[in-house]
Amino acid sequence: MSSRISAVLAIALLAAAYGTTPASASPAPTMDVTTTSAAAVGDAAGIRPSFDDSALVTFGAKKKVVPNVVGMKFQAAQKVMRAAGLRHLSGKKATGRGGIRLGDRGWVVVRQTPAAGKRVPADTRVMLYGKKVGE
Repeated sequence: MSSRISAVLAIALLAAAYGTTPASASPAPTMDVTTTSAAAVGDAAGIRPSFDDSALVTFGAKKKVVPNVVGMKFQAAQKVMRAAGLRHLSGKKATGRGGIRLGDRGWVVVRQTPAAGKRVPADTRVMLYGKKVGE
């Protein structure tokens, strides 16, 4: 019996010496919060977005704030959306006829869904409606 007590005492002393804690003591839960300035999002995409939020905040990197890309060319709008963490993008003519490849030049975003400023899951489909420059 004394050898058992000695073994338990030795384990307790080793645990104290190496700073370990008993299994019942668990660390407090944490939440990842990422803050990115709007300017940093635009800089990452190589352009300046047309919105001026003080910060885009995502909690646990699951929800993203939709940037305002109305008035931008399609290629620039695509870069801003991707820099904001929204990668499921589609383009459509504002007239409702046919689709637009997001890489097409000469198109400007005139409307978007979801609306700018809305907090959405990262896998949300973003639809950009465009018209040909000069139409």
